[in-house]
Amino acid sequence: MKTICLIDAENISHRKIDDVVKHIQKTNQLAEIRIFGDFSRHSMHGWNKCIKRHRMTKIDQPGAIAGKNSSDIALVVDAMDLLHTRRKEFECIALVTSDSDFAVLTRRLRKGNVRVIGYGEAKAPEAFRQKCTSYFEYGEALAENKEARVLPSVFKKLLKLLKRAIGSLCNATGWARISNVGREVRTLNPSVSHRDFGARRFSDLFRHELLNDMFEVRKVGDSLEVKLA
Repeated sequence: MKTICLIDAENISHRKIDDVVKHIQKTNQLAEIRIFGDFSRHSMHGWNKCIKRHRMTKIDQPGAIAGKNSSDIALVVDAMDLLHTRRKEFECIALVTSDSDFAVLTRRLRKGNVRVIGYGEAKAPEAFRQKCTSYFEYGEALAENKEARVLPSVFKKLLKLLKRAIGSLCNATGWARISNVGREVRTLNPSVSHRDFGARRFSDLFRHELLNDMFEVRKVGDSLEVKLA
């Protein structure tokens, strides 16, 4: 999946970015890294080698007033420019920040059918985490290439619904036809749409990066079947 990474450099240590980049590249084609901040400040000089090593596009905000969010605004404007002028060049945005201010941006990107992977610290507010398609905490677990996965509440509700539908339809070996599961889900909760989770088809839900290790999918003739892993 073609991915553009946007880094809020004033909200993450440069020492953590190598692990974030490796994690993105495990499952995505990283097309570009764009980084935002006031790089004239002494505290930001540690980024220089990272920017060169990963060939980042630097969007500098020199002379930004302390306490003001000019870099945040620049990131938001850039993200919207990407959405409206370069949409065919990517399918996913990796947003590296722990700032709740980006929850609105994330919601807008998702509305534009862009997947959003969030990376941040444990302190990141739930409002931001839940707006992301998936969210990962960087730190020790990420550095060791273990996914520090946080399942947003909307996905917890979806998972419960999928399990209930499969449980009511499956045969003696646990398999259920996905088309029937889809109809059962709509019966149980008509407001649920697979498109709300970034899936083009209902069957894609079972291959979602947050859910794919919880289900097994197989093809039987012209049909797809699913069971709990």
